Amino acid sequence: MTTAADATVTGRLETCDLCVVGAGLAGLNALWVASEYLPQGARVVLIDRNPRCGGMWTDTYDFVRLHQPHPYFTVGDISWDWDKPPEYLATKPEVLDHLTYCLNIIRQKFSICELFGYEGDLQTPSSPTPQHGLRVQCESLVPSGQPVTVDARRVIVAQGNKVPAATRLEFSSTSIVSTTPVDLEHSLQRNPTAPVYIVGSGKTGMDSAHRIIVSEPERPVNIISGRGTVFFDRGWVAPVGLRRWWGGSLTLRIFGDVAMQFDGSNIDAAFEYCRSKYTISLSGASEHCFFGYLSRAECEAVNEGLTEKVDEYLEDIVDTPGGPVLIFRSGSTRRVPRGSIIVNCTGSLLRGKSSPVERISRDGTLLTISSRGSLHFLSSVSAYFLTHLFFSEKRANAPVYAIDADALFAADRRAWFVASITQAFMNPVVLLNALSIRTFDRCGLNTDRLFPFPRVIATLLEVQVNRQRYIRHCRKSLDSIAERYGVRCREIDWS
Repeated sequence: MTTAADATVTGRLETCDLCVVGAGLAGLNALWVASEYLPQGARVVLIDRNPRCGGMWTDTYDFVRLHQPHPYFTVGDISWDWDKPPEYLATKPEVLDHLTYCLNIIRQKFSICELFGYEGDLQTPSSPTPQHGLRVQCESLVPSGQPVTVDARRVIVAQGNKVPAATRLEFSSTSIVSTTPVDLEHSLQRNPTAPVYIVGSGKTGMDSAHRIIVSEPERPVNIISGRGTVFFDRGWVAPVGLRRWWGGSLTLRIFGDVAMQFDGSNIDAAFEYCRSKYTISLSGASEHCFFGYLSRAECEAVNEGLTEKVDEYLEDIVDTPGGPVLIFRSGSTRRVPRGSIIVNCTGSLLRGKSSPVERISRDGTLLTISSRGSLHFLSSVSAYFLTHLFFSEKRANAPVYAIDADALFAADRRAWFVASITQAFMNPVVLLNALSIRTFDRCGLNTDRLFPFPRVIATLLEVQVNRQRYIRHCRKSLDSIAERYGVRCREIDWS
């Protein structure tokens, strides 16, 4: 946010009851929640730098699929407009179509001015009026576009994690093909026999490996995995069919189990407990987890189809008389064929630029959903519940914890992981007393809704009985993290 003491109107002027910056899953959930509080036909301005709604899904690779059951990737409680089984993993076009469908439903509740292809800059006008106290200056990213000034009673900045698009890795060698998942199909077509080296073993790396192994089983595929990534076993957190009655476990129970193992000091032990009980990974040691899902069938397909998995970090590729050579951080080297395809699938989560703006302003006019003050490791979940608190008078009764995820992730990834699990367990327990059951039931992002009602009720009753003990334990653990790493990890001050 920038301060403009002498801010003036630039270009067209729009006034509104609410301005939402960001039209990805987080922004659309914030907008949907706002529709429950604002009157029918309220004036809303929606701003996004992309040409359509969808956030990161607008420019990700074409072969990406959801890694959770599709009904639990939605806006509010809007159901998908089809009859496919819950375990179906929706494709990129299907996800974008669904988000557009969700926006169409929201359009029926508001009078919306949509500024797609615009960058919004939140400012403070010199003389705010009681009706329109906040100003967002919008610059078009299209050369022919005109600037727009938006004066709003309320502003929600919901740009999620602002994950940057992958770029080609730069190497000394000119004998290899460096590419990204977005350009992978083109690179494979132009180099039909070249071996592939995937740098990174997270969700993008596994998607890329699986895509090639399934469609081109004769092509050599290698993964340079670094310290490796573990995934929550999709069969455990989202069992299929009748297994939902007795198999797997609700996410609330899983997170509660891990959170109660963690005491704020035993980071490695808590991580190992979670890894051994609830996750899967490629063969060999894996050290990182970013809350992705993977099925055992997918994992086995990649394991069996890989030519090699290299537990190293790639530093450079150099040309030698004998051909290009991979240079690893450890100092070891490996020769690869000329024309090899190197795919950058390194992680970008929590590496984008995020705003440290206050989450909820004291006068109740500004809400920022940011990884610098997250309520949940999923920005969409943060957006859903923070927007409810933003409009609700009950927020003072919700002593939820916010974490500067950017800072903690940079300091210690394992600490970020176990602290995020603890937070994701504790905050819903706290919110159960501040918000209605209906609010929780209408959160379509909750994968526990997959399970039969008796299992859900049994879990909620057990949590309610032990509520105070759970909250005390989690607060103590998170306070220890804040003290140990010197990062913001504390109760949100609503005053």
